[in-house]
Amino acid sequence: MAYFELNEKSVTRLHELADLQHPHYKKGDNHIIILIDKVYKGEKLSNTEIFDCGKYYQRMFSQLNDFNDNNALYGEYLHAILEFKWSIKNI
Repeated sequence: MAYFELNEKSVTRLHELADLQHPHYKKGDNHIIILIDKVYKGEKLSNTEIFDCGKYYQRMFSQLNDFNDNNALYGEYLHAILEFKWSIKNI
């Protein structure tokens, strides 16, 4: 199975989505960002972390509706979300 690697631009977009999911937390300080960073670094994830990534991945897709009026930004977020999904590994 092929894996992709997140790039810095995608990580930035994913962090933005993560912060939007948790506005009650300090910016940059939530569980999603920890998982995004682990995936970015190519770290092996536990089964629980992979499950959590799946939950967050689904939530990020629902957030795309907020960017329907900006095609460029919508595309960047969509690309980052898909890249995130394809970068998750536990081998």
